[in-house]
Amino acid sequence: MRPHRPFGMTLLETMISVALLGLLGVILMQIYDVSRTAYASGTGQIALQQKARVLMERISPLLVRALPPDQSLPAILSPAAGDAADTIVFSVPAPDFNPRHPIYSQARIRREDDRSVVLDANTPLVTEDDRVLGRDIERLRFAVVARNVVRVTVDVYGTARGASNQDKVQRYTLDGLVQIPYYSKN
Repeated sequence: MRPHRPFGMTLLETMISVALLGLLGVILMQIYDVSRTAYASGTGQIALQQKARVLMERISPLLVRALPPDQSLPAILSPAAGDAADTIVFSVPAPDFNPRHPIYSQARIRREDDRSVVLDANTPLVTEDDRVLGRDIERLRFAVVARNVVRVTVDVYGTARGASNQDKVQRYTLDGLVQIPYYSKN
């Protein structure tokens, strides 16, 4: 005959199960903290990418419309080929453009001290509301790579909550080439 054992758990079994549950709780809290940090970092990076892409999407069509005022002058007036600058000056058709008597005006895209990117132009393509192309842009660089190609580099910075609830600076750089179709050969 077997010895009779009371139903239930002994004190040792209870202590072991509480210790295991505590260990699982600590592990789950670590997983939660790491996933929360990764989510905040990823969301911040996506926001920076979106900001840079929107600015690039607003700049590119403006540069594509650049036209040389005559055969002796280039469409991109500044910066000079090979130089990098935070301002680009280019020629566009004037608001009252007449093909028989063409008049061109200059447009300028530049980064201001308040970290906004603005378009200075007197063209029908731009209303006063469209003058500001982007905000919170750390750096903007233009370089004429070839007669018909402009390299545009956009740097944006932002902060995201990192490990230990510390703010972490994130950086995103978008580098693109804009081809001016006027110079393309058929």
